Amino acid sequence: MGRSAHGPAPDVIETLTEAERTTRTRSGLTLTACVNYGGRAEITAAAAKLLQEASTGDVHPGALSEHAFSRYLHVPELPDVDLLLRTGGDMRTSNFLPWQAVYAELMVLDTRWPDFDRRDLWKAIEQYTARNRRYGSVPRLPHPRPAPVPDHRRNAAAASGTSRDG
Repeated sequence: MGRSAHGPAPDVIETLTEAERTTRTRSGLTLTACVNYGGRAEITAAAAKLLQEASTGDVHPGALSEHAFSRYLHVPELPDVDLLLRTGGDMRTSNFLPWQAVYAELMVLDTRWPDFDRRDLWKAIEQYTARNRRYGSVPRLPHPRPAPVPDHRRNAAAASGTSRDG
């Protein structure tokens, strides 16, 4: 996930594409690799798309919700992050998935990324499963379908006692 003209080297893209292809049918876990990604840039791009649709009348501002907004993100079907692992002991999220990780459980590990292995992942998962997740006061909802744009012409016709149909 990520958008930029200055992406990773072709061999990195090839390796990631092959890993995605070979794991495509697996459904037990979602692993998201963000390469050359910036969370603020993603949200800004989503807002620009939304504004464009609103300016043409395709989206009614009153129908906007956080769930409807999420359909404008780079990968709208991406589920919210459950566990955000930060390696190297850094105590920040570094502009990483700010929209999707808002209710993520954070875990900061001193292990640096190149040294991170399956034992570190297993320990992190064990700690995660022992946590009591509360999600704040916002209920977790699936990604809904976007709200339909109201047909103002039909509403105006109904208010005047006429019908467009006949």
